[in-house]
Amino acid sequence: MKKIGKTYQMWIEISSNDASMDTLFIHSPNPNEDNFPYKKLTNLVDVRSEIPSYLTEIIDVENYKIESYESIEDGITDKIFVIQFLDIKSL
Repeated sequence: MKKIGKTYQMWIEISSNDASMDTLFIHSPNPNEDNFPYKKLTNLVDVRSEIPSYLTEIIDVENYKIESYESIEDGITDKIFVIQFLDIKSL
């Protein structure tokens, strides 16, 4: 695969209550806006010890930045885990 030299960041968000809310994000620099690398505007907290075992069985948590935030929809509070590889990559 030929490298094209573009920097990007990638992370996933996993809902603790609703799998339909799970999302994969791939973000790259945008010439129209200075928002790279993207940082969540919410108060993220390191929650390595709280992530579900089904995730710790497939990833080495030491290689990832793992945080969470709460989302409230229709009166239901959901914990969203944000998992990002520690390095920004280049294609």
